[in-house]
Amino acid sequence: QKGRHGIFFALLGCSAGIPAGGGGSRDGTTPAGMPALQCLRLADNAAALALPQKATAIVGEWEGAKGDLVLLAEDHLFGRGLTRTGKEPGLLLADAPVDVEWDFVTGRMEVVTRGAALLTVAVADAAAVHSNGSIVKGDSSANGCMTLRLCEGRTVVEGIKPSDAARRDLAARLAAWFEQASVKRAQFKKAPPATSQQAVELKSTFTAQVGGAVSDLIAISTDGRELMATAEKTTIHLLGADGQEMCQMQTDGKIRQLHWWPEHKLLLAGCEDEKVCAFDLAGNRKWTFVSEMDPAVFRAAKQYWFKSAPGHGGIHGVGSGVFLDGKSQAFVGSACTLEILDENGRLVKRLPQFWGTVYKFALVPGPDGSVNLLASRKITDGPSLGVINNQTLDPTPRSFYGVPPGYTHVSGWMDQTRHHIFVEDLDGDRKKEVVSEITGAWNRVTVWDLQGKPLYNVQFGPGARDGGRDIRDLDLGDLGGGKKEIVAALSSGLVVALNSHCEKLWSKRLASPPVVLKVAGKSVVVACENGSVFALNNRGDILREGRLNGRPTKIQSLAATPLVFVGSEKGEVKSFTVEAPEAGRR
Repeated sequence: QKGRHGIFFALLGCSAGIPAGGGGSRDGTTPAGMPALQCLRLADNAAALALPQKATAIVGEWEGAKGDLVLLAEDHLFGRGLTRTGKEPGLLLADAPVDVEWDFVTGRMEVVTRGAALLTVAVADAAAVHSNGSIVKGDSSANGCMTLRLCEGRTVVEGIKPSDAARRDLAARLAAWFEQASVKRAQFKKAPPATSQQAVELKSTFTAQVGGAVSDLIAISTDGRELMATAEKTTIHLLGADGQEMCQMQTDGKIRQLHWWPEHKLLLAGCEDEKVCAFDLAGNRKWTFVSEMDPAVFRAAKQYWFKSAPGHGGIHGVGSGVFLDGKSQAFVGSACTLEILDENGRLVKRLPQFWGTVYKFALVPGPDGSVNLLASRKITDGPSLGVINNQTLDPTPRSFYGVPPGYTHVSGWMDQTRHHIFVEDLDGDRKKEVVSEITGAWNRVTVWDLQGKPLYNVQFGPGARDGGRDIRDLDLGDLGGGKKEIVAALSSGLVVALNSHCEKLWSKRLASPPVVLKVAGKSVVVACENGSVFALNNRGDILREGRLNGRPTKIQSLAATPLVFVGSEKGEVKSFTVEAPEAGRR
């Protein structure tokens, strides 16, 4: 918040026995049995660390230590603007702020002063202390301390090892602080959320079983009918709003993504075997398109981006819209390739998209009455959007990636992606904006205008690498008041609601981390890892609670009915009735 000062501790490193990019196990050890790196909050300005040896980081003043940054470890001391390491006599005391790095094992200390300084140090053997002549040693006293008079500048001191008593005292303090921080962390993890104890049942109208994990679930509205298409393995199950199965459709490969093409009333299935299969709603396959990589990708000769690379093969994205010559085409995304198809499954245009697997699509107005196709990539070098204009068909422009003034742009390489592109009027001013999350090693939600200028942003901070998804789901909707809210589900267990300017309205911590969510009417429906399904009102209060068999994978709602459908890893598709919740004032 404006005017508020906060301190955030992050420990970056690599534990012994873990390759770069790896992580510790759930029991706090590495595969080699070594303790994993840890960073646990002790206080607002102090953190207990495992390096893996015990250590404590302090900013400001805490437990007698004082400095701009003080790092006390079992085998070393590091300080910036340091004046003391603890309650007197302590390990080190300076009469003016100094920068110091002291290796207890080798007995080497390097100090930078901004003027003459006097240090009082607990040492094992004052006679062994020596330097390059720029220090004046004071006498050691009975309590094992000695004084060093330092000149301005950088001084290297050798043979200066802490006394055994000082190191034992430090080790005991570090162990006690680490235990204190560990208890706090455990209590935080076990603390029940503010609760659903008063929630009434979230009623279900039907439960269907499709036989396998639900890989995609989409809503279809056509000819006055509301339908749900559910994909599992190589089968599409077409369900009515009452849960009755109307027909099944078979593909040749496993289905990754479904898309309803309303202009031509075709249900498209993008599959792992490079095929897009088109069906009518009677279940008949109308055509099959086989994707090919654009020749420019071959010529680039970067085989780790080819379809043959692990995880890159197959169809990754399917969309549609009015784009070329005023006609509606289908968009197919695969490894570094965008393919545009007509209603008969014939290729209209194939374009390269460097670098990554083309994934999500959206259409926005371009210059001079043209149309821009926005294309994201899932496995990608960076999460910018491709911007393909329908008049130039230039595949190279990139945009919708920056942050507004006042925010730090955190880039990365193959460690961030996005899973949604919304084009909506957030403010009710009849001007649409583009909203998307970027998730992975860094996490944020950003709003851009239709030309890609960043307008509003909220940073959620660092997260998981290697395809991690800390922002697990995102949706927009008017929860009351005439403007649309942005609601995010986070792996930390939080559901966060933002206004149209990305300012927090409320957040709710759930007992189990949310996986998918949907804004339905004035409610937010959230399905969690443990199968719990909650309906929240516009204050974030839990009003209703239901249950799903298995971890949820997909969620959808129907436009004309107050129903939300959730699919699970165990093949269950369950509908929940979302009644108008008790409204809350914000």
